[in-house]
Amino acid sequence: MKRVRTTAFVVAAAVSSLFAEAADNDGGDNLPDPDEQQQMADTIPNRYIISPKSDSGGGAVGRSLGADVDVDIDAIEAEAVESYNATFVMRLEELTYQPKKMAPAVVEFNSAEDAADFMAHHQGEINMELDAPVYLADDQDGGLRGSAGSGADTSAASDTIDVANQLHRDLLTTLNACDTDTVSGNFPCVPWGIRNVYEDVTGGERSYPGVVYGPNLPTAPLVHPMCIIDSGYLQAHPDLPPAVNASKQLPYNKDGCGHGTRISGVVVASSNNSTNSIGIIGVFPDASPTYINRAFGNNCGLTYVGKIMQAIKDCRDSGAKIISMSLGTFKDVAALRGFVKDEIENKDMLFIAAAGNRNTNYFYPASYDGVVSVAAIDNRNIRASFSSYNDKVDIAAPGDDIVSTDNNLKYGLRQGTSLATPHVSGVALVLWNNFPRCNNTEIREALLQSAQPLTDDQFPTSPNNGYGHGAVKYWAAYDYLIDNPCEQASPRASAPLPVSGSTKAPKAT
Repeated sequence: MKRVRTTAFVVAAAVSSLFAEAADNDGGDNLPDPDEQQQMADTIPNRYIISPKSDSGGGAVGRSLGADVDVDIDAIEAEAVESYNATFVMRLEELTYQPKKMAPAVVEFNSAEDAADFMAHHQGEINMELDAPVYLADDQDGGLRGSAGSGADTSAASDTIDVANQLHRDLLTTLNACDTDTVSGNFPCVPWGIRNVYEDVTGGERSYPGVVYGPNLPTAPLVHPMCIIDSGYLQAHPDLPPAVNASKQLPYNKDGCGHGTRISGVVVASSNNSTNSIGIIGVFPDASPTYINRAFGNNCGLTYVGKIMQAIKDCRDSGAKIISMSLGTFKDVAALRGFVKDEIENKDMLFIAAAGNRNTNYFYPASYDGVVSVAAIDNRNIRASFSSYNDKVDIAAPGDDIVSTDNNLKYGLRQGTSLATPHVSGVALVLWNNFPRCNNTEIREALLQSAQPLTDDQFPTSPNNGYGHGAVKYWAAYDYLIDNPCEQASPRASAPLPVSGSTKAPKAT
């Protein structure tokens, strides 16, 4: 089929500006300089999500939010490939579409001009949006690493314990990153962030996992499991429990840059699973099942909105109810917005995502309604200097000088809203599984309404754009749900269970 090129320079210019806008953001503190940004803009492909037209703004969610035209995306995809020099990338399998022929497709054109011609030819029939680049909410080196290098050297496992001991002592004496009550011998590291989210703001004795008045940790299999969408999971790390693959795109048990391994450690690290108790603990040690979806390649540079949408679906299909995402895009893509909205409203999914590390910029999906957008604080409960601040920030969590599992089978110290996000995800995981009859919006409301209000000179009242409702606190959220029960809800345990076997009740609250 021969086509006639339309005079579409205005559309082509708009397309090019979208590429430049997307490339101008890398989600981290070490932003590229203008020359690097231009180079990125020149190399980002003309990659689009194509879905049936919908006036609702739902994009790829189709009929569930009001697709207006019964379009055969199979045929449109074939036309793009055969007549417009496009390359098929992926099909977003049955996100919410019935029939399957309406499922969104991702195609890549050779040029912005080809994309503009195709868009003009199908105007009014399809939604065609940039499959925007998605970046990790880059965690930055906090000044001390367990060891150098990003490769996973499994031969180093034998000396991990000795290195861990020395690392813990260094952290204890110089950075207060571990529990200062533990000062000698073989000990677990209880990172300051874990102590912070389990702080009993009523003055009671309730505390973090593994101590007498720690939380009840529901046993496997969890009713409301979590899925971490990130760069992978180093299964060989001695502190990390077995995880479950939730990825159809890439093998989950590789991690080229260690980002996903660090994020996962904040939630599920379990102190080497050994009687020696060497290592670190997370918010919910050994949570099972924990689903992992690897959405980034080995260099972790970027992925795309379409892959993230598919990852969300794969996580949900695997059985996850909580989606933790230390990642995002600066482009508001209607397809992603509508899809996330549908997952929240119709699938009882809870989304927790990084607010980003770049001033007042919105970062998606964190900035979508219904998603818990997480900012970062330091160990003084002050907003971290890198943490984004805007009217979409919902809550704050530890994100500065966070010790976690690293990609070298050892440990590292990092910072970023990337690290803040799994603190909130972990609290939500413990909370929802102790109140399993609650729904996603009730758990979200409990987290926000029970947060410890935080203010500073820039943000003198609470809630505010820097901290949202304040710092996440597990015990305050627990008490909130005791005082404000979900409909037909009851907790698995009405009080924290003494780990030591003691029957002494915790201090009255």
